[in-house]
Amino acid sequence: ARAVETLLDDFGRALREPHEGRERLDAALAAALCLAAAAEAFGDRVGWMGFAARVERLVPPAPRSMGELARAFSGLQTRAE
Repeated sequence: ARAVETLLDDFGRALREPHEGRERLDAALAAALCLAAAAEAFGDRVGWMGFAARVERLVPPAPRSMGELARAFSGLQTRAE
């Protein structure tokens, strides 16, 4: 049986702070894509949830390509909540 991986990212105001010349949100999303790529390589089902005061975006766990997950991240911004 393959594993089910669900990645969580908090889009609160702390991710607005710069990190190496870009928002921490960018670094968090890049790290999530790296983890998802590793899970995909083992045939695991990958899901993802982004939240601030509430769930902003939810991608249920499923076998998926990194392109699908990257599209799910598109247009996300940090929240002041």
